[in-house]
Amino acid sequence: PQNFILGINRILFGIFKKIVLADNLYIITDTVFGEKNIELKSITILFASLLFTIEMYLNFSAYTDIALGIAKLFNINLKENFKIPLRSKSVSEYWKKTHISLIEWLTQNFFYPLTFELRKHPKYGVILGIMLTFILSGLWHGIYAGFLIWGLLNGIYLSFEYFCKKSGIRLPKPVGWLSTILLISFSN
Repeated sequence: PQNFILGINRILFGIFKKIVLADNLYIITDTVFGEKNIELKSITILFASLLFTIEMYLNFSAYTDIALGIAKLFNINLKENFKIPLRSKSVSEYWKKTHISLIEWLTQNFFYPLTFELRKHPKYGVILGIMLTFILSGLWHGIYAGFLIWGLLNGIYLSFEYFCKKSGIRLPKPVGWLSTILLISFSN
Protein backbone atom coordinates (compact mmCIF):
# COMPACT_ATOMS: atom_id res chain seq x y z
CA PRO A 1 0.00 0.00 0.00
CA GLN A 2 2.79 2.45 0.84
CA ASN A 3 4.53 1.88 -2.53
CA PHE A 4 1.21 2.38 -4.31
CA ILE A 5 0.72 5.77 -2.64
CA LEU A 6 4.34 6.78 -3.32
CA GLY A 7 4.01 5.63 -6.93
CA ILE A 8 0.78 7.52 -7.57
CA ASN A 9 2.22 10.68 -5.98
CA ARG A 10 5.36 10.46 -8.13
CA ILE A 11 3.29 9.92 -11.30
CA LEU A 12 1.05 12.90 -10.47
CA PHE A 13 4.10 15.06 -9.72
CA GLY A 14 5.59 14.09 -13.09
CA ILE A 15 2.35 14.87 -14.90
CA PHE A 16 2.16 18.25 -13.13
CA LYS A 17 5.75 19.09 -14.13
CA LYS A 18 5.06 18.12 -17.74
CA ILE A 19 1.60 19.58 -18.33
CA VAL A 20 1.52 22.60 -16.04
CA LEU A 21 5.17 23.71 -16.01
CA ALA A 22 7.05 22.41 -19.07
CA ASP A 23 4.20 22.74 -21.57
CA ASN A 24 3.53 26.34 -20.50
CA LEU A 25 7.22 27.21 -20.82
CA TYR A 26 7.11 25.66 -24.29
CA ILE A 27 4.50 28.24 -25.32
CA ILE A 28 7.01 30.98 -24.49
CA THR A 29 10.12 29.33 -25.97
CA ASP A 30 8.34 28.26 -29.13
CA THR A 31 7.10 31.81 -29.63
CA VAL A 32 10.71 33.03 -29.55
CA PHE A 33 12.52 30.20 -31.35
CA GLY A 34 9.70 28.98 -33.58
CA GLU A 35 9.15 32.27 -35.41
CA LYS A 36 11.52 32.75 -38.34
CA ASN A 37 10.48 36.17 -39.59
CA ILE A 38 10.56 38.34 -36.48
CA GLU A 39 13.43 40.31 -35.02
CA LEU A 40 14.07 39.82 -31.34
CA LYS A 41 16.27 41.66 -28.90
CA SER A 42 19.26 39.84 -27.42
CA ILE A 43 17.79 39.94 -23.92
CA THR A 44 14.65 38.19 -25.19
CA ILE A 45 16.73 35.43 -26.77
CA LEU A 46 18.84 35.08 -23.61
CA PHE A 47 15.74 34.88 -21.41
CA ALA A 48 14.11 32.35 -23.77
CA SER A 49 17.32 30.27 -23.75
CA LEU A 50 17.23 30.12 -19.96
CA LEU A 51 13.56 29.18 -20.02
CA PHE A 52 14.29 26.50 -22.64
CA THR A 53 16.88 24.95 -20.31
CA ILE A 54 14.31 24.85 -17.51
CA GLU A 55 11.71 23.46 -19.93
CA MET A 56 14.06 20.67 -21.05
CA TYR A 57 14.87 19.76 -17.46
CA LEU A 58 11.18 19.72 -16.52
CA ASN A 59 10.31 17.54 -19.53
CA PHE A 60 13.04 14.96 -18.93
CA SER A 61 12.60 14.87 -15.17
CA ALA A 62 8.80 14.65 -15.53
CA TYR A 63 9.10 11.57 -17.73
CA THR A 64 11.57 10.13 -15.24
CA ASP A 65 9.15 10.84 -12.36
CA ILE A 66 6.36 9.05 -14.24
CA ALA A 67 8.59 6.03 -14.96
CA LEU A 68 9.80 5.89 -11.34
CA GLY A 69 6.22 6.15 -10.12
CA ILE A 70 4.99 3.35 -12.38
CA ALA A 71 7.90 1.16 -11.28
CA LYS A 72 7.06 1.90 -7.63
CA LEU A 73 3.49 0.66 -8.24
CA PHE A 74 5.03 -2.73 -9.01
CA ASN A 75 7.43 -2.55 -6.04
CA ILE A 76 10.40 -1.88 -8.32
CA ASN A 77 12.89 0.71 -7.15
CA LEU A 78 14.63 2.45 -10.03
CA LYS A 79 17.58 4.77 -9.64
CA GLU A 80 17.02 8.53 -9.63
CA ASN A 81 18.15 10.11 -12.90
CA PHE A 82 18.00 13.79 -11.93
CA LYS A 83 19.11 15.41 -8.68
CA ILE A 84 18.15 19.08 -9.09
CA PRO A 85 20.91 19.90 -11.60
CA LEU A 86 19.82 23.51 -12.07
CA ARG A 87 21.26 24.30 -8.63
CA SER A 88 24.77 23.22 -9.70
CA LYS A 89 27.72 25.53 -9.08
CA SER A 90 29.82 24.06 -11.92
CA VAL A 91 29.33 22.29 -15.22
CA SER A 92 30.88 19.09 -13.81
CA GLU A 93 28.43 19.19 -10.88
CA TYR A 94 25.61 19.74 -13.37
CA TRP A 95 26.59 16.59 -15.28
CA LYS A 96 26.78 14.57 -12.06
CA LYS A 97 23.16 15.52 -11.35
CA THR A 98 21.50 15.18 -14.75
CA HIS A 99 21.01 12.22 -17.10
CA ILE A 100 22.77 10.29 -14.34
CA SER A 101 22.33 6.83 -15.86
CA LEU A 102 23.66 7.89 -19.29
CA ILE A 103 26.59 9.85 -17.84
CA GLU A 104 27.54 6.98 -15.52
CA TRP A 105 27.38 4.50 -18.40
CA LEU A 106 29.51 6.71 -20.66
CA THR A 107 31.98 7.34 -17.84
CA GLN A 108 32.36 3.67 -16.94
CA ASN A 109 32.42 2.29 -20.48
CA PHE A 110 34.15 5.02 -22.44
CA PHE A 111 35.84 7.76 -20.37
CA TYR A 112 37.63 5.54 -17.81
CA PRO A 113 38.95 3.01 -20.35
CA LEU A 114 40.17 5.80 -22.63
CA THR A 115 41.93 7.74 -19.89
CA PHE A 116 43.45 4.48 -18.60
CA GLU A 117 44.91 3.81 -22.05
CA LEU A 118 46.34 7.33 -22.11
CA ARG A 119 47.58 7.28 -18.50
CA LYS A 120 51.16 8.11 -19.60
CA HIS A 121 49.81 11.53 -20.62
CA PRO A 122 47.23 12.19 -17.88
CA LYS A 123 46.26 15.79 -18.75
CA TYR A 124 45.86 15.06 -22.44
CA GLY A 125 44.16 11.76 -21.66
CA VAL A 126 41.55 13.45 -19.46
CA ILE A 127 40.89 16.22 -21.99
CA LEU A 128 40.65 13.75 -24.88
CA GLY A 129 38.44 11.51 -22.74
CA ILE A 130 36.12 14.39 -21.86
CA MET A 131 35.89 15.64 -25.44
CA LEU A 132 35.28 12.23 -27.02
CA THR A 133 32.83 11.18 -24.30
CA PHE A 134 30.71 14.28 -24.82
CA ILE A 135 30.90 14.05 -28.60
CA LEU A 136 29.66 10.47 -28.23
CA SER A 137 26.93 11.68 -25.87
CA GLY A 138 25.85 14.26 -28.45
CA LEU A 139 25.78 11.66 -31.21
CA TRP A 140 23.86 9.29 -28.92
CA HIS A 141 21.08 11.88 -28.93
CA GLY A 142 21.07 11.86 -32.75
CA ILE A 143 23.27 12.09 -35.81
CA TYR A 144 22.75 15.80 -36.27
CA ALA A 145 25.18 18.72 -36.37
CA GLY A 146 23.38 20.45 -33.48
CA PHE A 147 23.99 17.48 -31.17
CA LEU A 148 27.63 17.32 -32.25
CA ILE A 149 28.05 21.02 -31.42
CA TRP A 150 26.26 20.45 -28.10
CA GLY A 151 28.74 17.67 -27.26
CA LEU A 152 31.72 19.78 -28.32
CA LEU A 153 30.59 22.77 -26.25
CA ASN A 154 30.03 20.69 -23.12
CA GLY A 155 33.38 18.97 -23.66
CA ILE A 156 35.07 22.37 -23.94
CA TYR A 157 33.31 23.62 -20.78
CA LEU A 158 34.40 20.56 -18.80
CA SER A 159 37.96 20.66 -20.17
CA PHE A 160 38.29 24.34 -19.23
CA GLU A 161 36.90 23.58 -15.78
CA TYR A 162 39.39 20.70 -15.42
CA PHE A 163 42.31 23.04 -16.17
CA CYS A 164 40.95 25.66 -13.77
CA LYS A 165 40.66 23.09 -10.96
CA LYS A 166 44.19 21.85 -11.66
CA SER A 167 45.38 25.47 -11.41
CA GLY A 168 43.52 26.03 -8.15
CA ILE A 169 41.01 28.46 -9.66
CA ARG A 170 37.55 28.26 -8.11
CA LEU A 171 34.63 30.58 -8.69
CA PRO A 172 32.49 31.92 -5.85
CA LYS A 173 29.30 29.85 -5.61
CA PRO A 174 26.90 32.50 -7.01
CA VAL A 175 29.22 33.17 -9.97
CA GLY A 176 29.68 29.42 -10.50
CA TRP A 177 25.92 28.87 -10.50
CA LEU A 178 25.23 31.75 -12.90
CA SER A 179 28.01 30.78 -15.30
CA THR A 180 26.86 27.14 -15.23
CA ILE A 181 23.27 28.05 -16.09
CA LEU A 182 24.38 30.41 -18.85
CA LEU A 183 26.81 27.90 -20.39
CA ILE A 184 24.33 25.03 -20.26
CA SER A 185 21.62 27.27 -21.73
CA PHE A 186 23.94 28.41 -24.51
CA SER A 187 24.77 24.82 -25.46
CA ASN A 188 21.10 23.80 -25.46
